[in-house]
Amino acid sequence: CLAINEELSTHLLDSDLVEVFPNPAKNFFDVQLSSSLIGSDFELIDILGRSLVRENLNALRTRVRVENFSNGSYYYRVIDKVNGLVFTGKIVIH
Repeated sequence: CLAINEELSTHLLDSDLVEVFPNPAKNFFDVQLSSSLIGSDFELIDILGRSLVRENLNALRTRVRVENFSNGSYYYRVIDKVNGLVFTGKIVIH
């Protein structure tokens, strides 16, 4: 179960402004953003709700290394700190 700040959850969106690929991933995946989202925060979360990766997205494309992660499904979220928008999704690691 993911816990998302209630204030941010009112702005939960599914959008083409954030792309995560390849999906499924093996050793890495890329997070590609619209230029308006540069400076957003990225978080990768396991199915138990534990945060595994947190980083600031300061470029149009950021590579996330996952070669040491167990196979399975993970959740991600990109938090636009300027507008309070949250983009969420699921990624599979093989």
